[in-house]
Amino acid sequence: MRYLIIFFLLISHLSVSQDRSQWSRGSGNSFQMPNMLVKGKLVDTDSNEGLSYATISIVTEDSILISGGITDENGKFQVEINPQKMMQKIRSERKNRNVGRDLFAEITYVGYKSKKIKIPFDNENRQVDLKNISLDTDATALDEVTVRAEKSSLELKLDKRVFNVGKDLSNKGGTAEEILENIPSLDLDIEGNISLRGSQSVRILIDGKPASMMGFDGPNAFKQLQGNEIDKVEIITNPSSRYSAEGSAGILNIILKKDRLKGLNGSVNINTGFPTQNGVSTSLNYRKNKFSVNASINASQRETKGGGFTNSDFFLSDTTYSSRVDRESVNNSLSFGGRFGFSFFPNKNNIFSLSFGTRISSRNGDNNNDYIDYNSIGTQIGTSNRSENSTRDYDNYNYNLSYTKNFSKRGHNLKLNFSWSDNVSDNEGNYIQTLPRTNRILEQRTKEDGDRYDQNIRMDYTYPFNENKGKLEIGYKRDYDKMNSNYLVEQLFNNGTSSEEWRKIPPSNSYEYFQDVNALYFQIGNQSGKLSYQLGLRFEDTNFFAELTETNEITELKYSNFFPTAFLTYEFSDKESIQLSYSNRLRRPRFWDLNPFYGLGDSRSTYTGNPFLEPEITDSYEIGFLKEFNSGNFYVGTYYRYTTDNIERILDVNDDGYSVFKPINLGFTNAYGIELNGSIDYNKWLRTTGSFNFFQSETEGDYNDQNFYVKSYSWRTRLNNNIKMFNEKLEGQITFDYRGPSESTQGKNLSSYGIDLGLSKDIFKNKKGTISFTARDITKSRKRRYERGGKEGDNFFTVGEFAWRRNQEFRISFQYRINQNKRRGGDRSYDSSGFEGGDAIF
Repeated sequence: MRYLIIFFLLISHLSVSQDRSQWSRGSGNSFQMPNMLVKGKLVDTDSNEGLSYATISIVTEDSILISGGITDENGKFQVEINPQKMMQKIRSERKNRNVGRDLFAEITYVGYKSKKIKIPFDNENRQVDLKNISLDTDATALDEVTVRAEKSSLELKLDKRVFNVGKDLSNKGGTAEEILENIPSLDLDIEGNISLRGSQSVRILIDGKPASMMGFDGPNAFKQLQGNEIDKVEIITNPSSRYSAEGSAGILNIILKKDRLKGLNGSVNINTGFPTQNGVSTSLNYRKNKFSVNASINASQRETKGGGFTNSDFFLSDTTYSSRVDRESVNNSLSFGGRFGFSFFPNKNNIFSLSFGTRISSRNGDNNNDYIDYNSIGTQIGTSNRSENSTRDYDNYNYNLSYTKNFSKRGHNLKLNFSWSDNVSDNEGNYIQTLPRTNRILEQRTKEDGDRYDQNIRMDYTYPFNENKGKLEIGYKRDYDKMNSNYLVEQLFNNGTSSEEWRKIPPSNSYEYFQDVNALYFQIGNQSGKLSYQLGLRFEDTNFFAELTETNEITELKYSNFFPTAFLTYEFSDKESIQLSYSNRLRRPRFWDLNPFYGLGDSRSTYTGNPFLEPEITDSYEIGFLKEFNSGNFYVGTYYRYTTDNIERILDVNDDGYSVFKPINLGFTNAYGIELNGSIDYNKWLRTTGSFNFFQSETEGDYNDQNFYVKSYSWRTRLNNNIKMFNEKLEGQITFDYRGPSESTQGKNLSSYGIDLGLSKDIFKNKKGTISFTARDITKSRKRRYERGGKEGDNFFTVGEFAWRRNQEFRISFQYRINQNKRRGGDRSYDSSGFEGGDAIF
């Protein structure tokens, strides 16, 4: 009976609506007019092929934008128009009341002549099929349009910031690590650990999947990823329940370059520079009808010279002395990588994709440490030297299968994804040390081999339940990691005879662990007028096991958590909006946080993991305002995070003066901050993007009967200016970044800054080639300067400086584009809004 009543109400509603004039002003509350619909197909005049991703705009006679959309892979489009909203917009924007009431479809497509078609709506015909619409190529524009579309290097959205690093001239030929150093709100410490807004609790993804699945895990992992493979970087500081709760500070998603152009296209990139840095990469894409294939291969060779010093005073139980350590390092690395992807889409409702990737890398390193010791009155009492020669080989193989099912209703879909990876590593080190005062030679060697298996299973279902952006989302995810590491340390003993023998010594051991996380999530969102909301709840069950096999030390953790999220957005207009958000998140200890073994390169200090770490939990609050205008955009936001069982690295110095840096669970942290991001095009030849982040943190906790408390203020800013010169034939860029000083639980991190320059010029017919020149850190000031200790309860005070790259870097890069001089499409970029789902069309 209920359905029968609804049917008669619908019939009577349609009858009333059809009696009203299409442009009647009547009361919007007394009846609801059915939506109007216009559809059709866009084709090339000569080939009659469908034109994908073209822009369709529905406008009035006086150019008021009513609605719009884009064509699908086959050139088809379908645009709905809400009559009530249309009339409201016309009344608010129309200045001349005598303008006609007709609607038009404006069609724009780069490389083709635009077209404007009148839509023959009337009272009886509220669904119009424009059939096939032919577009003619614009011969005068083809030579001027290249694949390098003018897209802002910074795109601001309330839930994330998107940095289009592919346009940044200073990134040409560099590494991923160099790119991440230049991203606002991100920071890399002297060990290469990545922080977001001052916190290392950030989840790092590549194309929406854990970075470890592609072989990038641990400090300095991103030295092996070439920068020209990266298209953009997304930062989500307050993710919804759809995303993993891992990462208290948020999510960093690195999106690799892909192409969705039809036909055969690709590019070749070559770079060289000083200090030695050579690289070559090529990618090819083929897309036709119902399938697409892409493949890429790259190789790089780099030499990195780094180093620094520390001056330390030690106040031990039986003596007081000082020490200076000068460090020099030279690393030569080779990296080879490749990716292959295939997608099959028999129709718009079904998409099948598979991909395979591999990365093989090796690194040879030479490190040298000189030690000079002084007594309490400054007299030199001894010198020694320790040198290290090391090799590291790492192989990664990753696989992905995905399926997307689109149902008839727009936005109604089911996504399935299965990914897994295998990683194998082999590290060897040889150490020679001259001991102070005796000049005796000490020889040691290490060997570490490990393997890791990662698995990711994900299912996401989305159901839109009304026309006001209302949707329901549910899903399941499993993350499974298993790792084994065998660490052998040997020392050469003479025993006073002519025979020598290598003997096993501590800290030799084997470390095994696995982590299994199963998650379910639910979230619902809706919009009413200018107000929209989204509420979500995520449940994660964690099972963790770790064992030091030789010493039989076992860590076993099982815990379950609920993670609520909430978002509230108010749109003042289509270009101004404000959002309030909340999320509950955690940071699980990562492998390098837990693994107790590190190299023996420094006889006075080392970094080690803590196999007994527990996860930290964070409540995160944020409010942000976004303003977009014709020549740019602007975002300002403020945030607050409260973290318990905070994971901090503590420097512990024993009675022999040996320093150990290790992570511990230390009390709580309050963190506050204000962030500003924006970009502006002053004119067609000058564009500026900038960012400013000010934050305060307060940390307190106890460790080894010592209280640690620090309240720190710091700030970071970055300014990027792009200049087009000589009638836009030459593009220049200058970038300045500054990191302010900050306090830590045991000392200070001092300020640093850097300046980068870049030049770029298109060459060859149709601008198929581009040659670029980059100079990084031209002032040689991008160094990590720090102070440690000196507080009550500390038995040491250290001042130090370190830089992974001690020299300026100069690079020349060349890119040649294959069949990409004509930009046959609108936005070709990979839509990462559903990342962690693996639904990209390769």
